[in-house]
Amino acid sequence: MMISGALLCLAPALHAQLSTRTNADGQYPFSTRPVQGTKMLTLNFDLPMESNDDSTSEGKNLYERLGFSTGKLFRVKYFYTSNLAIRGAVNIYRESSVSKGDIDTTSGGSGGMIANHMKNVERSFLLVPGLEYHFAYTNLFDVYAGADVMLGRGTTAMRNDQEFTGDAYSKMESKTPYTAFGLNPFVGANIFLANLPLSIGIEYGISAAWKFGDKTKVTSETKTAGGTETSTEYFTQENDPFGNPDPNHYSSLSKRRSIVNTMDNFRITLNLYFD
Repeated sequence: MMISGALLCLAPALHAQLSTRTNADGQYPFSTRPVQGTKMLTLNFDLPMESNDDSTSEGKNLYERLGFSTGKLFRVKYFYTSNLAIRGAVNIYRESSVSKGDIDTTSGGSGGMIANHMKNVERSFLLVPGLEYHFAYTNLFDVYAGADVMLGRGTTAMRNDQEFTGDAYSKMESKTPYTAFGLNPFVGANIFLANLPLSIGIEYGISAAWKFGDKTKVTSETKTAGGTETSTEYFTQENDPFGNPDPNHYSSLSKRRSIVNTMDNFRITLNLYFD
């Protein structure tokens, strides 16, 4: 009886607390899609694809097969409107090695050479601008389509100057310039991650590219100890169109390579958004 009486006395107080309590807002934002003015940094993770192209099966993407170093791109995007994004990627590569030394003639076997200077430089620049049009307007999924244009240029240059006794010398220089152009139409989809400035997606595209040049121009100058001077100029290529090594010297040479592949551009994307 005493417990029942106590509960009856507490009932009005408990009812007052429950009736005056303010419930917390139960609506939680799940995601946030980009709008006009949003900027993005995109990381791409290429997925291996089966192909009849041996270089693709070795894990090389289109840019690598065209000679642009590792083919990795730093990509950014800007939403010009809420559904139209301008995107661009760049790859800048330069590697050089130089050696210069005087030959120790006392050890023998130098063949009269007293100095040797060697230099090798590889450099390339790749620019990939593009556009995306986004169709979905939900805050969960994003579907888009667009196209990239690939513009690239590179050079490999080598020089070797040798000095011999009797004021003789041998100078050889080679340059291999190339230019590349390509198109990449694509479709993609993103899913936005909670209320975070992140999305993860997948992108598939068709690659079409053309490479011009890629032939080596060689010039050499020699002078013998007797004072006779000669100079030569010719062109070479590392491999012929069949993929075989080509040892020939050409007085003139033109080269062109094209690649069209529907299974060459398949990647996972991670997008980071900025206001």
